[in-house]
Amino acid sequence: MIYDFEEEYKPFAFPDYRKKYERDRNFKQVHIFVDLYPDFKERKIVGFEKITLKAIYDDLETVELDAYEMNINHVKYDSIECKFNYDGREIVIFLPKRIKKDSNIDLEIEYSAKPKRGIFFIGPDEYYPKKPLQLWSQGEDEDTRYWLVCYDFPNERSTTEIRITIPSEFYAISNGTLVNDEYKDGKRIMHWRENFPHPIYLTSIAAGKFFVYEDEIDNIKLHYIVPEEMRNFIKRSFINTPDMIRHFSRIIRFPYPYQKYSQVVVNDFIVGGMENINATTLTEFTLHDEKAHNDYMSEGLVSHELAHQWFGDMITCRDWSHAWLNEGFATYMNAVYFEHFLGYDDFLYELYQDELNYKNEFSSDYARPIVTNIYQYPGELFDRHLYEKASRVLHMLRDELGDEKFWSFINSYLNTFTGKSIDTYDFINLLKEKTGKSMEFFFDQWIFHAGHPVLDVSYTYDNSKSILKLTFEQKQGGKEIPDVFIFKLKIAFYHGEKREVKEIRVSERKQDFNFQMDMPDAISIDPENTILKEIKFERTQRMLIHQIRYGNTMEKIEGMSALSKMGGSDAIECLMEQALGENFWAVRREAIINLGKMKTEGALRALIKIKESLSGNKLVDSRVRAAISEALGNFIGSEEALKALEDIIRNETKYLAISKAYESVGKIRHEKSFEILRDGLSKDSWNETIRQGVMRGLGELRDIRGKDILIENSKLGKHVLLRSSAVLALGKIGEGNKELLPWLYKYLRDPYLQVRRAAVQAIANIGLMESIRELEDAFISEQDAHIKRSIRKTINDIIEGKREREEIRNLRQEVDELRKKIMEINEKVVK
Repeated sequence: MIYDFEEEYKPFAFPDYRKKYERDRNFKQVHIFVDLYPDFKERKIVGFEKITLKAIYDDLETVELDAYEMNINHVKYDSIECKFNYDGREIVIFLPKRIKKDSNIDLEIEYSAKPKRGIFFIGPDEYYPKKPLQLWSQGEDEDTRYWLVCYDFPNERSTTEIRITIPSEFYAISNGTLVNDEYKDGKRIMHWRENFPHPIYLTSIAAGKFFVYEDEIDNIKLHYIVPEEMRNFIKRSFINTPDMIRHFSRIIRFPYPYQKYSQVVVNDFIVGGMENINATTLTEFTLHDEKAHNDYMSEGLVSHELAHQWFGDMITCRDWSHAWLNEGFATYMNAVYFEHFLGYDDFLYELYQDELNYKNEFSSDYARPIVTNIYQYPGELFDRHLYEKASRVLHMLRDELGDEKFWSFINSYLNTFTGKSIDTYDFINLLKEKTGKSMEFFFDQWIFHAGHPVLDVSYTYDNSKSILKLTFEQKQGGKEIPDVFIFKLKIAFYHGEKREVKEIRVSERKQDFNFQMDMPDAISIDPENTILKEIKFERTQRMLIHQIRYGNTMEKIEGMSALSKMGGSDAIECLMEQALGENFWAVRREAIINLGKMKTEGALRALIKIKESLSGNKLVDSRVRAAISEALGNFIGSEEALKALEDIIRNETKYLAISKAYESVGKIRHEKSFEILRDGLSKDSWNETIRQGVMRGLGELRDIRGKDILIENSKLGKHVLLRSSAVLALGKIGEGNKELLPWLYKYLRDPYLQVRRAAVQAIANIGLMESIRELEDAFISEQDAHIKRSIRKTINDIIEGKREREEIRNLRQEVDELRKKIMEINEKVVK
C-alpha cells in the first residue's frame, strides 16, 4: 500500500490508482438460462446453465466469461465437450469450430460454488437461533459472477431465466414473469423469465418463507414480499407504491415499462435497497412499527428504487464511471416524489439534506468529479458525489432549462435510449439535439470537474444614487476544481413585506451587480437554494431577522443558521418564534437545532420553554420533538438540560426523541449521566433505536465505566445496528488508549459489514500507529469496497499525524468557551 497525500484536500484516487476503461468483448450476451439448486445446509449452489452468445466478428474461436471461485464441471457446445482454461476468476472456452459474425453460440455449463459474494445464505445459528432461512442475491456492481457464469459488466444486456428448486414451504422471487410453479418430490420448482434485456448485475433471486401480498395498478402486478413474521408491517412501508408508479409515469410522460413490480424484504441485506429489474430487494430495517413511523418512513427508499426501474434498469450506464445516470436520477426522483407526496417545502428540504450529505463527504473525505475513471473498485464510486451531488446537478439543470423543457427532454431521453446502456456523452449530445443548448460549460464544471462555487458576497449602498451594489467573488480552489463556475442566480430583495426577485448570471471570478432601489430590509441570495454552493454573506442582525420572518422555507433556514452565529437576545427571540409559530416542521427543527448551537444560558432557557410548550402536543411533528432532545446535548454540565432530558425520557412516546435524549445525556457529561444511560438499557424498541442512543451517549460521555456495557452490546447475538453503535462508542471512550484495541481488531473480521465498518472508524478514532498492521491484514481479506477504502484512509490519517486530537479538542473547547462568553455578553446588551 502507498500512504502519501500532500493536497489541500484529499483527492479521491489513491496514488497507485490507474484509469479504467469500458470493457472489451468479442461477443454479445443474448440470453442466460440457469437451473439453480441451492443447498441451504452447506450454503452451496449447483447450476446447470445455458448461455447464448452472438459473435461480434468472424472466425471467433474462444470466448471469455466471468466465473469467480467456482468448480466448473463441464462446458459443451452443440453437445460437444469444450476444452477450457479456468483460473478461479475467468473461464476461457475453446470452441470446437470457428464461429461466423452474428452467429449464435449456445453453451451448456455445469458448475457448483460456495459463493463469498453475489448470493448469500442466511439462517439460524448459535447467536441468532430465530433467524429465518433465506437465500438472496446482490449483483451490483460485479458480483453476479459469483453465482452465474456470465459476462459481468454493464455495457452488455441480455434476457434471463431462473428456475430454482427450493423447499416446498418456500417462495422464490426473480425478475420478469412466473412461467411455471410446481411441486415435485417434496420440492417446489419456480421458473421466472425476464424478456427485457438488462445488464447481468440486475438479475436477482430471493427465496425463503415469505408472505406475499399481491396488488395491481394499471395492469401492473405488484408484489410486496416479506418474511412471514413481518407481514403486519407491509402496508406502512409499501402502501404508496401505486401512487409512486402513477406519479413518475405522469411527470416523465413514460409508463412503467414492465409487467410486474415486486419488492422483497430480506434479512441481513448488505445495502438499503437494490433495484434489480422489476424485482427490488430491500433491507428488513425499512419495515417499522407505528411508534417509529414519521421519524422513519419507507417512501424515500421505496421511491428511489422504483425510479431506478426507468433510470438504471431500462437505461443503464455502460461504464461505472457514468453511474450518476443511475444513482443521481434515482436520488432526484425521490425528492420529486416528496414534492408530490408531502409538498414543495419537503422537496426543497430533501434537496438541502442531499447538499449537506455531499458537503460532509467533500470537506471531511475527498473531492472528485462525478464522472471519473480513476478508481480501484467500482463500489468506491457509489458515494455522496454520485448520489446526492448528482441529484443537485439535475435540479440545477432543471432550473437552467425550465420545467417544461426539462421534463420534455427527460421524456426524449427515455424514448431514445430505452433498453440501452449509455454514457454521459450520449446524454449531453441528446440534450443538444433536443433543446438546442450545448450546455458544455454546465457539464464541464458540474460533472467533469470537482467541487462547487465558494462565494464571498458583500454589499454597499450609495444613498445619493439609490444604488445597491452586490459584489460576488468566487473563492474556491484546488486540483480539479474550476476557478470559475458559471450559473444563474436569483436574489430576493425585501422592502417591508414586499418581495422582489431579480436574476443575475455569475460568470467571472469577481463581479459587481448594481440595482437601482431603496436600501432593502433584507437581501436573500438564492432564495430557494437552487445552486450547490458555499456562501459567506455578512448582513446585519436586523436584516437576517427580517428575512427569517418574511422569507420562504430555505430563506428561513439559511437566515437562522447565520443568525445563531451572532447570538444575542434578539436572535434567541427570533429562533424561538420560528420554533413555536412556524407551520413547516423542518423550519421548526432547524430553529431548535440552531438554538442548541448557541450554547448560552439564554438559548437553554428558550429550549426548555419550547419543550414545555410542545410537551404532550401530539400534533407537533415528532421530528421537532427529537430536535429538542438533540439540541439539549450542547449544554455540557447543565443541571437544567439534564432535567429536561430526563423528562423527555420519562414522557416521550417516540423512539427517535428518546434515543436522541439518551445521546444528549452523554454529551452533557453530567455526574449523573452514566446512571441515566445505564438505566436506558432496559428499554426495548424497533431496531434497538433507544439502546442505540444509549450506546452513542456512552461514547459521548467518554467514561471508561461504560466499557463493559459497550463490549457486551457489541457481541454477536445482539441486533447488528446496536452492535455497530457499541463498537463506534468503544472507539470514542478509548480515544488515544490501546486497551480496547484487541476487541476492535476482532471486529475487523466480523461477519456483518456494519460492524466491520464501525470497527475501522473506531480504530481510526483511537488513532494509534500500532493498529496499522492489523488494518493492513484486514484490508487484504475485506470484500467490501467501501470498507477497503475506509481502511486505507484510516492508515493514511494515522501515518500523516492528522489525529492530534488533544490539541484540536483543547483548541475547540477554548473557541467554544470564548464564543459562549461573547454570546452571553450580547444577550445582556440593551438594544
